[in-house]
Amino acid sequence: MRTDQASAYVESILRRFTGGHTPVADHDGDYRVWFRNCLYFVRVIGHETPVVQVFSVAVADVDATPELLAELNIVNAEIQYARVFHVGQQVLIETDVLAEALDPAGFENACNHVMSVTLEMAPSLAARFGGRLTFANRLTLAQTSAHDNVRTGQHL
Repeated sequence: MRTDQASAYVESILRRFTGGHTPVADHDGDYRVWFRNCLYFVRVIGHETPVVQVFSVAVADVDATPELLAELNIVNAEIQYARVFHVGQQVLIETDVLAEALDPAGFENACNHVMSVTLEMAPSLAARFGGRLTFANRLTLAQTSAHDNVRTGQHL
């Protein structure tokens, strides 16, 4: 699958999840996606083997101190199928899916995984290291889990 094919396929999945809205990539190539009242970003990277990245900004406006980076290293050792890192004054939580393997259920699973890791980790990171929470309007995992079987807030 070529990158342009993967991007077209991702756009078709995003249209399904957003009730038919046409997704538009920003200047970085990221699609903003609201799913279960949470904001995600989705992008396609790679030329020979395209990969779909789903990520959230867990904490914004936070400095990369040695203590924060050490904590992110601990988090990365504890979680599966995602990674947590600092870039551009932000802590991101991200997962990758091979574009050829992506289907709507896989996309929903990627979003759910990013959401659960973010909601579990972001509040304590912001409390300890500063910055501001940006994910899920500061909802808790318990509040969003109530919606696990209901698709809500799906729009770009």
